[in-house]
Amino acid sequence: MVDNYVIHMDYSIKVIAIGVAASRCVRKMMEHPLTNVEYCIVSADETDLDLNNSNVRSIGLVPNCSPHIIDSYGSNMWFNQCFVNWENEVKVKSIINQSAKQVVIVVGFGGGIGTSGTIWIAEISKKQNIPVTVVCTLPFGFEGERKRQRALDAVKSLEEIGIAVKVLYAEDLWKMNEGLDLYNCFVFLDEYVTDTVASMLLRR
Repeated sequence: MVDNYVIHMDYSIKVIAIGVAASRCVRKMMEHPLTNVEYCIVSADETDLDLNNSNVRSIGLVPNCSPHIIDSYGSNMWFNQCFVNWENEVKVKSIINQSAKQVVIVVGFGGGIGTSGTIWIAEISKKQNIPVTVVCTLPFGFEGERKRQRALDAVKSLEEIGIAVKVLYAEDLWKMNEGLDLYNCFVFLDEYVTDTVASMLLRR
């Protein structure tokens, strides 16, 4: 997997998207990028990355083994066995370098990479004494109780280690916008996440 290493050491705010839904949001954010912000995508799937955009730093996670043959697929144990290694940690730390004064992680909770990867990146940031805020969406109801519980467990785990979490409820947004088809509902959700992050950073 190719990585796009665009280093802006003077960018004090790092917005890190992890997973499919979050990578869409970062692409949306790049339509009106904020100053002093470095936008990054972290994923194990090259199709999530934005390798052709020199303004987005794209980091591909390299697995230790085949992610699909481990019994605990989607769990924290699965992520730790597959993706927590020296090479991936060096890549993440190259984003969260000495210039970082704030890290904002954008994620759609419920999936394996985004959910467990967020906890991992948040812990790395916390160990370097960098303030972290996680802006996350919880799954739609039709995505199943298992995904929703995984998302709620992730929020709880982050709060227990002192990470600030801003939760956006996808299901509530859908109910508030009756008549939207599923595709446009995801588009609306991406815009809501983008606006939430921008408002948060502009208030600094």
